[in-house]
Amino acid sequence: MPDTRDSLTDTFQDLQRGPVDTRLYCSDDVYKQEKEKIFRTCWMMAGRVEQIPNKGDYFVREVPTFGQSLIFVRGADGQVRGFHNACPHRGNHVCLEEQGNVKLLRCKFHNWAFNLEGAAVAIPDIENFFDLEKEDVGLTPVTTEIWNGFIFFNLSDTPEQTLQDYLGDIGESLTGYPFEDGTTRFQISATLGANWKSVIDSFCETYHLPALHRHSIAQTLAGGNKFGHLVNALECGPHRAASVWGNK
Repeated sequence: MPDTRDSLTDTFQDLQRGPVDTRLYCSDDVYKQEKEKIFRTCWMMAGRVEQIPNKGDYFVREVPTFGQSLIFVRGADGQVRGFHNACPHRGNHVCLEEQGNVKLLRCKFHNWAFNLEGAAVAIPDIENFFDLEKEDVGLTPVTTEIWNGFIFFNLSDTPEQTLQDYLGDIGESLTGYPFEDGTTRFQISATLGANWKSVIDSFCETYHLPALHRHSIAQTLAGGNKFGHLVNALECGPHRAASVWGNK
């Protein structure tokens, strides 16, 4: 296995080699800035279009970083739309189940109902509300786009970038890949008492493969590569990619 230290150092000449300031991982002020400057403005993946193939199919996506709940539903026109899972009347969740199929999105608190495009279609006793018009109280939309069958959302009303621009070279390199041919879908959830960068950093380095994964993928990705050195790394705007050694 060739030593790639010199080649990667030449590629990323501005890469710092000193200790990392631990305040980046434990400062409440830093995390507050990350939430507003990164997660509030970036595109995030909600799921796949195969999860909601039919008219009225929906699923709920929680966004705990901001204490928000979102609905993604396929409309009568076949379009996938996203909405905040909050009734405009009292803010109660409209969808209580994680997924399902409905003709109308209906809040269980006062029975307000909305069509699959988010417009209010039924408000009980509407004549006794003061100057209330159904056209003014639809579900609040969330900016939603589809890329290669993946449903993305952006919490900004007017995103700084389109989804295509945000994905950039990474998205372009993967366009056309047959993700829809996948036959198995699973989800693993865990709550970690750590800043999000701790997880990201662990996945960005392969030094841990021979030790932490010695009973599973170490021989596949580090066999013949004793310390799990990267073969190559790419920087693509806010995204990154890395290549590792692989045995057949």
